Amino acid sequence: MAINKARYLLYINKSSQLILLLIFIFFSSSLSGCGYINKLFSGCANPSQTSVYKDLSKTIRSKNFTKEKTFRLNEATSFAWDKFYVFAPYTTSEDIQRTLGFNWSQSNCFDLSSRDDINLLVFVKDGKVIQFLEYPRGDVDFAEFGVRFEPRLTKQKRPDYFSHATAVFYIEKVVNGGLVVKLAKNQ
Repeated sequence: MAINKARYLLYINKSSQLILLLIFIFFSSSLSGCGYINKLFSGCANPSQTSVYKDLSKTIRSKNFTKEKTFRLNEATSFAWDKFYVFAPYTTSEDIQRTLGFNWSQSNCFDLSSRDDINLLVFVKDGKVIQFLEYPRGDVDFAEFGVRFEPRLTKQKRPDYFSHATAVFYIEKVVNGGLVVKLAKNQ
C-alpha cells in the first residue's frame, strides 16, 4: 500500500513538473513572439503606452464623427511635452536619433526600418523623451507628415517636429474606412 502511494505521488509530481514545463514553454514563446517580454527585459517597454493610445484614439475617433475634424494634439494628451515627432515606416534608429538631436537608447527597440505597420510617435520635454507610442497604421495613419529619410518617398519638406502651436491636425476618412491624420491646412 505504501509503495503504491509513493508511486502515485511520484507520478503526480512528474506530471505536474511536465505540465508546468509545457506551460512555461508556451507562455515564454508566445509572449516573446509578440515582443513584450523582450522589450520588458531590454528596457524598451512603455507601460503607459496603452493609456496614451486610448486618449489619442478617443480624440481622433470622436472628431471623426463631428463637423469639426481638426484637433490640437496638446488637448489629446494628459502629460506635458515640448516637441512631438512622427517617425514614418522605414526610418532607421540612427535617423531617429539624428532628428531628435540626442541619443535615445530606445530608438533601436522598434525595428521601424523594416516595418510599415506602425508610425512611431515620440513626445519630448526638456530634451528628453518622456513618452512614445507605436501607433498602428491600420487604426489611424500619421505617415503622411511623418519624418521620412527616403528621398523617393518625400514629396515635400515637412517639419522635423511639431510644437503645441503647430501640432494641429485634420482627420480624413479614406476609401477603405480607415482614418488618416493630416496637418491642418493653416499650419
